[in-house]
Amino acid sequence: MRHYPPAVLVHVPECVDGAALPAVMASVLETGFYSHRFHFCFAEAGYDLAAVTATHVIRDGIVPMVTVERLDYRPHRYVPSDDQPADALHARCRVCYGTHGEDKPTHPAVGSESASP
Repeated sequence: MRHYPPAVLVHVPECVDGAALPAVMASVLETGFYSHRFHFCFAEAGYDLAAVTATHVIRDGIVPMVTVERLDYRPHRYVPSDDQPADALHARCRVCYGTHGEDKPTHPAVGSESASP
């Protein structure tokens, strides 16, 4: 069980708003940026992450890239959402999409149920 960090904003490679941001392989989103949201450029281009990955690999023969923008969520109150990853201590926050919250998990870890004597 763990906390998820606040979300980063992900842009397609052609996005003007993300042009000066660091580029990463699209596959890193699932392993390095567990909390991410997509910039509206994905919808404008008619992409989703799978489409960006497939299109750039097939069309260009290169590793698909996206740009990542770190956002400043400023101090805020934890507002739990209905989205709680199985390995997260808490539900994601509606504001930052991270999992900060109370000290105690909102659901027990798998296999942590204690047996009665």
